Amino acid sequence: MTSTQAPQTWEFGEFFGRYPAEVCIVTTQTLAGTPTGSTCTAVMALSDSPPSLLISFMTTSNTLKQIRRSGEFGVNAMGLGGESAVRRFATKAEDKFAGVLWHSPGGDTGYSGAMLSEGVFGYAHCRVENVIEVGDHALVVGHIDDILPGDVSTPLLYAQRAMWFPQAVPMEMAR
Repeated sequence: MTSTQAPQTWEFGEFFGRYPAEVCIVTTQTLAGTPTGSTCTAVMALSDSPPSLLISFMTTSNTLKQIRRSGEFGVNAMGLGGESAVRRFATKAEDKFAGVLWHSPGGDTGYSGAMLSEGVFGYAHCRVENVIEVGDHALVVGHIDDILPGDVSTPLLYAQRAMWFPQAVPMEMAR
């Protein structure tokens, strides 16, 4: 492949499939108040002032459609104990929340994002600031209204078609 040629689909997927990424479950609610969501590894911090993040969804995503309608969403950064939820939310199942414990962390404020109650490293509630379509994906810029700690302290990563838990190495030892 020369520098002027676009990468083949398999090269693109192979490259990014090897790149470790934090596993998140992005949630929102339908207009009827039913929670919905999907597993996502394309989440990144965007700015700390104003606090914002960016998520990438396929333009055909049902979760993206509901986020566009509601104008807000929650990001559950998953951790140890969240593996089964990650697998469930990665499917096209109709009721992904069946048997999953969750709550609305906004209380009376009426957040439409759902915070999972188990296996969550941390949670961010966001309002949609912008949606930018690029190819077959949409980048959702979310203004972070609230960040809450989860119930676990070990994050969950995904790479090479497997879930991983990182081993912490103190900075002094890394030298």
